[in-house]
Amino acid sequence: MSLATGKDVSVKKSVFWIGVLFLVFVFISATRFGVAELLSISARSEMDSWGKKGLAPTTADVESVGDRIQWAIRFADVNPSHHEDAARLSLMRALLPNVSPAEKSLFLKQGVAEIQTSLHLRPISAYSWVIFLSLKRELNEYDDEFRHALHRAVELGPWESELIVALADIGLSAWDKMPAAEQAIIQQVFVRGMRRNQNQLNQVSRAHREAACAQKAGACQ
Repeated sequence: MSLATGKDVSVKKSVFWIGVLFLVFVFISATRFGVAELLSISARSEMDSWGKKGLAPTTADVESVGDRIQWAIRFADVNPSHHEDAARLSLMRALLPNVSPAEKSLFLKQGVAEIQTSLHLRPISAYSWVIFLSLKRELNEYDDEFRHALHRAVELGPWESELIVALADIGLSAWDKMPAAEQAIIQQVFVRGMRRNQNQLNQVSRAHREAACAQKAGACQ
């Protein structure tokens, strides 16, 4: 065998093994992303079921979902949906009964960090912006970040019922803390929502009106 032929064989072997390693890498990556997606779907489905049942999840339920979400992030931390799921769970944990003020604050701040990561990866998700708004509301932070998030959520849509009702609820919570420009945006949400969600928006308005009356010791009666 000539020297040139030997070099050709060596190059071909190198190319072959590089190709094999590349395929192994692709397979492992695909497997990791696939497992992460399955974990995320499972966690998301369970969180959805809590809302439908109208029952507070147990500590074991929350920890189980949290573990799945964290594993999904470990397997595919570039997927914004996993960080959005983590933020949503943090918000739920903060609103559970018997949570101390310190725990609530910690959960909310963890949620803010996760949703900011999600928005960095996918800034065009209206749902992520609404989760961010919900976290800021619970922190009582009606600041520039809140106003920016409100603008982004309304600009992006889409206008599904769940999104409209959530924005309306958040908007009324922030109404007296917002300047005229943001109040106009909140009114826009109601105008659009009344076409398809009149009953739900009336319920949101009634709930806020009753809460305001309760704070004033029944002054609205």
